[in-house]
Amino acid sequence: MSNNTTIDESINIRDYLLDIDDIGQPRVLDMNIQPGKPSSGLLMAIRLILMRKGTIPDIPDMGVDINGRYRASLDDPSVLANDIEEQISTYLPEMLPVTVTCTMSKQTQKQVNIILGLNGTTYALAYDPNSSALKYLSSGEDQ
Repeated sequence: MSNNTTIDESINIRDYLLDIDDIGQPRVLDMNIQPGKPSSGLLMAIRLILMRKGTIPDIPDMGVDINGRYRASLDDPSVLANDIEEQISTYLPEMLPVTVTCTMSKQTQKQVNIILGLNGTTYALAYDPNSSALKYLSSGEDQ
């Protein structure tokens, strides 16, 4: 008897929330990652990037806190990339494999371009420290 386990890539990762919708059905966080549109999986990664450490008392190290820790200066974008990658690997393991690349924008002063590779899909984000905004730019399927 062989014990080969295969993973069906078409199955969505779902997280059931402790709430119901207007018609009495449980609210579901669907983390299906598809190229061409932002997903709730990406939304969870963005929330992790924006979250301040200590927001959840039981998990004090959770959160990148891009607005607090990286707003004043970002001398080395690779430090931010490593922090994001480590946080996603630790707290969102269902998004693995993950790759993160951060670069300074050549068009906009102080803007940081963040390229997230989550589970085979690449998302482009831009962080502007002047407005404290993290913007979704685009997504595409990895080759």
